[in-house]
Amino acid sequence: MTRDGERRAAKRRTLGRAGEDAAADFLRRRGFDVVARNYHTPFGELDVVASKEGSLVFAEVKTARAGASVDPRSQFTRRKVSRVYRAALHFLEKERPAEEPDFRFDFLVAVKGKSGYEIEHYEAVALDDFLGPEELD
Repeated sequence: MTRDGERRAAKRRTLGRAGEDAAADFLRRRGFDVVARNYHTPFGELDVVASKEGSLVFAEVKTARAGASVDPRSQFTRRKVSRVYRAALHFLEKERPAEEPDFRFDFLVAVKGKSGYEIEHYEAVALDDFLGPEELD
């Protein structure tokens, strides 16, 4: 990777981390307890795992700068959703084996503007909009 490429990648990571921080703060302000951040599994990373009223929320966060040419919502691809789903099942198996908690998947979009981050929160995303029944087993 070129030096410029390395700098761009570092800026993207910094932007992404700041967006995840903003999204976690957003959830806290709405009464969620953040259970885990950047939880690593063999299937990928869970950005934010939060709980509220006995339910777990697996939150995937996408970040962009205001006016970016790529809409961050387009990053919620079938492949990404499949990884998040498998990572969430892994989390439940490893971290909550004796429980059968209610859980859902939320997507958060963090858009960095001049005055900070604006968060769009998509609650209880229906994974079957992205995945077929054979992938949800």
